[in-house]
Amino acid sequence: MKWLKKDKDKKGQLVFGDYINEYALILLLFAFVSPILGFFMVKVLKLGKDKNGEPIGDFFTNLGVFGDFIGGSTLPFLTLVTIAYVYKTFNLQEEQLKNQKEEMEATRATLDEQTKTAQLQRFENSFFIQLKNLNEKESKLIYNGSVGMQELKPLKKSITSDTNTLITKMRTFVSDIWDKSDRNYRWVLYKNELESWFIKETLIFAKSDFQNYIFSIMRCFQLLNRYKGIMDEDEMKYYLRYIIDEIGVDSYRLSLLYIAVFSVKNPEFMKAIMDLKLQKFFTNDTFSTELPSTFPFLDIAIGSPDRVGNRPYK
Repeated sequence: MKWLKKDKDKKGQLVFGDYINEYALILLLFAFVSPILGFFMVKVLKLGKDKNGEPIGDFFTNLGVFGDFIGGSTLPFLTLVTIAYVYKTFNLQEEQLKNQKEEMEATRATLDEQTKTAQLQRFENSFFIQLKNLNEKESKLIYNGSVGMQELKPLKKSITSDTNTLITKMRTFVSDIWDKSDRNYRWVLYKNELESWFIKETLIFAKSDFQNYIFSIMRCFQLLNRYKGIMDEDEMKYYLRYIIDEIGVDSYRLSLLYIAVFSVKNPEFMKAIMDLKLQKFFTNDTFSTELPSTFPFLDIAIGSPDRVGNRPYK
């Protein structure tokens, strides 16, 4: 049948073609002509008469028989054409719905991409403002040292100097407690010792400038944690590496130690550290070679803070 033709654009699927419209026109004309044709065949051609020429019935009876014949012979085909039109209409609606769905999905994908781009732009604006504040804090001149021996020097230089002091003191402490049988108690002592050095007034760690610097670092991680849902893994690593490169690997480790020790006072920063699993993202730094015990301490403190005596300092 010509009105069932293969459309190669639809992967060979049989669909109703345009020929159905031509047949529909012919059938419509036939519907108008059939009464005239019936009258002609009955009246002129003498249909409905016997072999002697006598009428078998009256005129309208013979015309009704002719109508029954035409109706019975054309009705199946007309029904088929009707079904074909319904099927064609269904296919057109299905195709329209499919196209609308594809357009909606494409529009949604575009909107999602635009939303992600806008969110990423907001993140980068805030991110680089935070890094600028960090750089300003690092270069700020402050007084540091024992009473009577204080000197004015940049914050970053003071941190480096006092970090070496902290590592030396903690290394001696670790060698003294390492033979204790109670492993959990050992890490509680380790945390308490770190705390005692972080609040020592002769070191930079007790000064508000250092604490503000650490909090600025943590706000960068908070920001990264807040927007991590719009980033893939490579983007996350890129921004994390960017922060570490800006502050230095020693300051990165020191900031984690500080927040781990005072986690109860800084739960929002601790949450960012735990969500980002920052204790797993280390490179070679001074702590790696001089005080490797910070690795397991941070792993325990950040992985399960209660195991190392979670309590605020006074």
